[in-house]
Amino acid sequence: MKATTSSSTRIVWITGLVLVAGLALLLRQRDHARGPSADGVIHEPSSGKAPGISSPAKNGEGPPSLPRESGPRTSLTVDELVAIYEKKGAAAALAAAKGITGPDRDGQVVFILTYLAQIDPEWVAEALAEAGLSHVHQGFIVSAVMNHWKDGEKALAWASGFTGDLRKSAVGQALRILVRTNPEKATAYVEAMPESGNRSQALTDLLVSWGGHDPKAALAYLDRSLSPDERAHSLELVVAAWARTYPKEALAWIGTIQDKTLSARLIHEAALSWSSVSPDDASAWLATLPDDALKAGILDAIAERERNTIRCEFGSIQAPDQGWKNKPVAERTVVDLRNWATQDPTGARKHLEQASDGTGLNDLATSVAAGISTKEGPAAAFEWAQGLNAESKATALRLAVISWAGKNPSEAASAIEKVEPEQRTALASALVGRWSTIDPAAAAVWVANSPESDRKPLIRELLQQWSGSEPREAYAWLGSQPSGESRDEGISYMIVREASSDPASLVPWIEMLSTPALREEKRKLLDQYLKRAETE
Repeated sequence: MKATTSSSTRIVWITGLVLVAGLALLLRQRDHARGPSADGVIHEPSSGKAPGISSPAKNGEGPPSLPRESGPRTSLTVDELVAIYEKKGAAAALAAAKGITGPDRDGQVVFILTYLAQIDPEWVAEALAEAGLSHVHQGFIVSAVMNHWKDGEKALAWASGFTGDLRKSAVGQALRILVRTNPEKATAYVEAMPESGNRSQALTDLLVSWGGHDPKAALAYLDRSLSPDERAHSLELVVAAWARTYPKEALAWIGTIQDKTLSARLIHEAALSWSSVSPDDASAWLATLPDDALKAGILDAIAERERNTIRCEFGSIQAPDQGWKNKPVAERTVVDLRNWATQDPTGARKHLEQASDGTGLNDLATSVAAGISTKEGPAAAFEWAQGLNAESKATALRLAVISWAGKNPSEAASAIEKVEPEQRTALASALVGRWSTIDPAAAAVWVANSPESDRKPLIRELLQQWSGSEPREAYAWLGSQPSGESRDEGISYMIVREASSDPASLVPWIEMLSTPALREEKRKLLDQYLKRAETE
């Protein structure tokens, strides 16, 4: 039974599985190195200040001072909430956040519960019911709790107390925990569920986790417990998860399958999964395969997945047409310029280096940079581009960054930080666009740590890629971001993207926008879709 995501569950269900990527980001930014105590109670930390926290202090050191307790506050900073926790405990910090009377109230409640979830997830689970949060915000906390809860049985019992889409998401996350420690109880829970989309999704969550942790046990379960229809799709889930962690083991196992059709399908899934986490290693393995339909299908699928990026490999393609040689440079077409770069890379490179004006040469700059990146590496292409005229330089740098991001995005990010400010925004967008097709969670961390002045376009670029492949994770991360123009940009993008499928699920996000004018604008937009939905 193949699990699918219906439009009616998309937005809220989205917030369930991995807000972890975004909410954990806030926690990583705090760099709070504490864990739950042996008795399960949150105690004060041994030091007065969590490492890495930048906050106002007396004489330049020590924790932030506690806010004055003069009744409800219209706002509290995250440092103030942490200071309350460190001095008075978790309950006091949560009470302070709940007592905020300004528009940041829900955001700060989400922050402190997420912060505490890494310390004592079970306490947070109990506190959530009285936190006064919307359905969407509860989804954020569920994901944060599940990311740190080690007791799968307790997590599943808690998850089962929710209703609707939130229950579906919470149960799936709990099963991911439980199957690693007690697969018998996890599978028994799924088997007792009635046939439905909820059961299908629960099985998917279980197998994805199990396949990455103990794939052979997961495979044995498929053989003895599932129907032929369920087993066919479930095999793909297990193999894909296996290939993300131990690709060579997964491929070796696939090699033992006698059914050639099934074997080819699983090789296809394993290769795609492997290439998503380690593109260079997967590419080297693909090069050893015979040039047959299976290899062509895998390469086509990878290309389709990356269709919104520049194909850095095209610089090595041999084009047969040499008609460009008989034309003046100004009359050469796009195809001519690409053929020039391919057939005479030295001459094309020299022409760009000597040209004082890049008008009409963008395709040549892109093609030459792609060739350098392929043969010498993206760092060499990036360095070469620095010496070109302004227009060709911008084009070649963008290509180099996109190529670099596919191999080592952290190095590309470091290189971008050294270029002139007027070039940085465009290159950062190119980096995020490529990075988010490979490791969107890591790209999200980088975006969140970017200067606020740069973050607005980067959030949109990130979501354009990430929301297409992992919408739950993408929108959950968005919900965890601090209030401001950057998060507004992301929420506005999400509303426009999703309004036609399930406008009602988007309503809670309106309140997370930072200005009354923007909230009113998006509310009017959603009202149009809601009225349309009522008549359909």
